This record gives sequence, structure tokens and C-alpha cells, in this order.
Amino acid sequence: MLVFGGPAVGPDNPINNVVFRNCTFSKAADTTAVSRAFQTYEIGENGQSVNNIQFIGSSYLNGASSTFNFVSSGAKDVSVGWLLGVTVRGRANQPVSGATVSVINDVPSTVYTGITDANGQIAKLQVVTANYKVARGGDNTPIITTLTPHTVTASKNGITTSQSINATSNQTVALTLGASTN
Repeated sequence: MLVFGGPAVGPDNPINNVVFRNCTFSKAADTTAVSRAFQTYEIGENGQSVNNIQFIGSSYLNGASSTFNFVSSGAKDVSVGWLLGVTVRGRANQPVSGATVSVINDVPSTVYTGITDANGQIAKLQVVTANYKVARGGDNTPIITTLTPHTVTASKNGITTSQSINATSNQTVALTLGASTN
């Protein structure tokens, strides 16, 4: 179980700006542990506020799940998402270096803008797909904002192409500049 908050912290000591990237969460068999229902995540112990916590590219084994258990009275702001790679190629399948790539979420808001490398690639962009917020003193039912699908766009020398993706796992998107649009 991953617990944010606990007896050593309280409402005046928020946990801020933590990213868990490509982590695997697993329920372990521990015969010495206190018998209780297993929760992968417990967010907000002892009135703890939890802000800008991100779980990007997580995987789950042996009964662990992606479900959050929000507890206590502190405010919570937790996001989940995936890692995105982008490969840009020309019509002849050659890598396109120096292409401008942007990723726009469903709000719409630009979440990334950058330039491809010599191999026509941008690797491991953190793409948030959902945000969970609970107000301080609330009933711990989160307001969930879904931020996908995302639109991935590549352009160079006046040629632009884009693709819509539903980010549901770590993935790589291949875009071709100058491709036919039949």
C-alpha cells in the first residue's frame, strides 16, 4: 500500500509535487501483516493535503489496482497518465529531424511543444489523462476531469499532420509528414 500522510504529518504539512513514473505496484503476500482489506493507494491520512501527485505509466500485479482510496479531511489533487513517444517520418519513411511536435489535451490545452531529434523522435512525454480532486473537508468523492483524447501534431516547412489518440497505456505515435490524405 502506498500511503500519503500518516501519524508524523498533519494538515499543515502538505505533500506536494511528486511523480511516480513507470512504477509497478504489486500486492505481496505477507503473513506477518495485520489482516485488512488491501488498497494500492490511500491518499490523505490524518488530514493531510496532497497536491500535484502524478502516477504516470503505472502497472499493477497480483491484485493491486489503480483505484484511489481518498481518506480524511485534507484537499487532494492526484493525476494519472501515460508515457508517449512520437516518431515523425517523411513520405519516404526517413526520420524528420527538427519537426515541431505539439500535444493538446481534450480541454483543450497544450501540454507539450518540442522539436524532434536527429532520429525524428521525442521520447517519454508525460501525458496526464485524468485528474482527481477532492476539496478540503469534502466527502472524499473526487471530481474527475478526463483529459483524453489528445491530439498529436507534427509540422515542418509548412507541412502539418495530426492524429487523435486515446492514451490508455504507454505508447508511441508514428506521424508521416506529406502523407496522402485519401
